[in-house]
Amino acid sequence: MEATAVNWGALDALVLDYCIAEELVVVEDDLVDDSSRGNVAARDAIRQIRSLIECGAITESVALLTKHASLLMQDQRFLFWLYKQHFIEILRGGGNAARLQAIECSRSQLGPCALNAYPEAYEEFKRVLLALIYDSDYQNSPVAEEWCEARRANLAATVASTLKAHMHADDPLFSLTICYLISVHNAYCMRKNLPLGDIASDILLKDRDPPPAFQDLSGEVQTFNEVDVQALAQAAELPRHDAIHSLRYTRGDVMAALKNELSRIRINTSILDKLVWEYCVYRGLINTSPEVSSSADSVASPSGRTTDAMDEDSSPRIGSGDTVCSRAEEADSSRSKNYRWKGRRSSKQQMAVGTPDAAFEKYRRSVQIRQLITEKKIPEAIQEVEHLDPCFFENHPQLLFQMKQVAFCALIEAGDHSRALEIARVDLGPLAAKHADLLKPLKETVLSLARNPGEACSNQTPVAALAASVQMTLSASLGIREPQLMKLMRTCLFAHTEWFKVQMCSDPFADLLQINLLKEEEGAPSKVSAQKAESGSAEEQQQQQVPPQEKPPFEESAILTIMEWMALPRGDAIQLLVDYHGSVEEVFAQLMG
Repeated sequence: MEATAVNWGALDALVLDYCIAEELVVVEDDLVDDSSRGNVAARDAIRQIRSLIECGAITESVALLTKHASLLMQDQRFLFWLYKQHFIEILRGGGNAARLQAIECSRSQLGPCALNAYPEAYEEFKRVLLALIYDSDYQNSPVAEEWCEARRANLAATVASTLKAHMHADDPLFSLTICYLISVHNAYCMRKNLPLGDIASDILLKDRDPPPAFQDLSGEVQTFNEVDVQALAQAAELPRHDAIHSLRYTRGDVMAALKNELSRIRINTSILDKLVWEYCVYRGLINTSPEVSSSADSVASPSGRTTDAMDEDSSPRIGSGDTVCSRAEEADSSRSKNYRWKGRRSSKQQMAVGTPDAAFEKYRRSVQIRQLITEKKIPEAIQEVEHLDPCFFENHPQLLFQMKQVAFCALIEAGDHSRALEIARVDLGPLAAKHADLLKPLKETVLSLARNPGEACSNQTPVAALAASVQMTLSASLGIREPQLMKLMRTCLFAHTEWFKVQMCSDPFADLLQINLLKEEEGAPSKVSAQKAESGSAEEQQQQQVPPQEKPPFEESAILTIMEWMALPRGDAIQLLVDYHGSVEEVFAQLMG
């Protein structure tokens, strides 16, 4: 499958946010704002409550629920479900004492709660009492499903989903975005009969958590815009009635509803964490210096290697050039020194970041070169590139031209025309004379000499994009494997673009999930308004930035009617209208008659 360009700076921000939210890195407190800290605490509490219920520790889970979500505990349905599970867990202990304790639970907690929970609750109460007679191993037991541990896990998942929605404890935006993009990628591949990639198919687990348990006590009849209903149904792969249920929970807020639905998707965190760690190291987002990785506190990573401080002295180094690298390392550490990888707390496999071997040293220096370019320290960056690969610029003259162009423009903006002209005469001119394709950008670059002092060059490659390009190209020439996350993002973003061409509309959730930002040219001013994405309806978002040639030749109401009544994706509904001359009546007559 083809790929598309990615704004790596935007992905860096999403990945770092994910690492902080999932507590995969050690981070200084002053770098985490109060809202992020509160979200992390809420998600920790939800994880703990879910774990307790899954283990059968119902009393402890009720205590935590009362502490963190007292309003939710006023819902008699939750109390009844929890007390019913508590009744079963008491009996699971076995023995006469357990039966007597279970009877007391039925008198003091379960029975009274069953009277007010919901109409069917008392019948369920009478039925679960049969567990006093039929043990878990009793054949043909009428309450066998009450003993099933999967039922307990389902209760834990329902409580967790409801708490996430109730406490607005959404999963990190990166998790939501990757879930959504992979879902779109898979839908596109199935439509085009393309094979699914291993990574894309392995990250998302098949099972989803149950939806939040919704109880509408207002008595109001809520109606929703069909555009919102269909947008949510298509984006979250839901039947229409489930999409309506989700919108009821959020009072019609389709953006919040999508977040809730994406948070229900279960992710293989071990695979995703490994992809994130690999990307963080490649991009220099986390501190991988020997001083940190060999500290007393062991640092967890998905790499599978463990080392200690004694290994540092025996690790091989690459020749000279340490002066340049040390300066680059100091600059690069301004971003990464505050983040040290520790891994997922729940992971049983504790592994440490290895001390630098020859390959890792190249890896580290490629990150430092990118940082030098970002800071427009072009001579130092060129020196370090040539040290690692003397033939690099012979094979990639355009990158050398663009780096010299950055140095030229920096001098122009500083008002130093003499030195800028020297770069043009000594470096840019000979390169363009040797490579004809560089002559046009040379003319545009030299034109900057005629600009007013202090005026920015408008024709140079964005520095961040150039830095990323040099790093990736250099890494490839050195045999450094590109992180799998980068390949995955390119492929998924391409599939996303192609999928919405078929749908003949823009993605109503692209701004919310920062997909448009990921597609923007790196270093260009962002056009995405997060605030607008948070609050806009699907209809408003869907009609934005759709080229006229990609708009469907039919009324939107006709497309929605086919989607609603035939439960079809938007692209299939449009194709049916194309086949039947845009007539909804003909479509129904042919397919239902």
